[in-house]
Amino acid sequence: MNYDRFAAAYDEVLGRRYHAAVVPRLLREFRRMKIYPPGRALDAGCGSGMLAAFLRDRGFTVFGLDLSLGMLLPARERCLQVFQASMAAFALREPVDAVLCLYDSINHMVEAEAVRAAFDCFHRALRPGGRLVMDTNNAWAFKHVFGSPQPYESEGEEGTVKMETAFDPATGLARARVTGTWGGARLEDELVERYYPRTELRQWLHETGFRGVRVEGWSPGRAYGGREVKDFWTATRPA
Repeated sequence: MNYDRFAAAYDEVLGRRYHAAVVPRLLREFRRMKIYPPGRALDAGCGSGMLAAFLRDRGFTVFGLDLSLGMLLPARERCLQVFQASMAAFALREPVDAVLCLYDSINHMVEAEAVRAAFDCFHRALRPGGRLVMDTNNAWAFKHVFGSPQPYESEGEEGTVKMETAFDPATGLARARVTGTWGGARLEDELVERYYPRTELRQWLHETGFRGVRVEGWSPGRAYGGREVKDFWTATRPA
């Protein structure tokens, strides 16, 4: 996976659509968990920083991290406090009230040990009583979205993008080949995700020390006929 080459087109092709769907859901969770400005949040896998900028503009103190330098460039243009790091190997100087790991960022970690290491980093980043909020792609999404023979195509003012996908149930790995042109430049990238069952993720969260783990199916918008294609998770670092 290398989002560096896809970064220029990401917001228009995928990011804005997901952002519009996840913001109302996230704000409901913040109200339920009593997290309000000027609360501190870490956006792990922040990408271009669209969500982090939204929260900052509403009074939150937000930090972001991402492994892709290409994705962090627009985040820095948004004047965000971001740094390049793996979700499986980072530490904060001061704890936060909430760790966000959205946009199926966990699925982009294709090794189970990396996911468990990320959960440990999230736990250490939170203050006692702090909350983790994340989403993951579910089994249906891997089988019918990544496994679809029909490519996803997007056309905008800056160019065109095609994503050809495939899913291997034996390995749990899904691949998306991204091609096209954007801003006058040739675009070519490959993205990889892994399916993780709810039972595994729940177990790893508990083993890390999280409690109050909640998960439910979620449909981010009208795509796929409103079918639930994601799992939406919350968990707490005990006080």
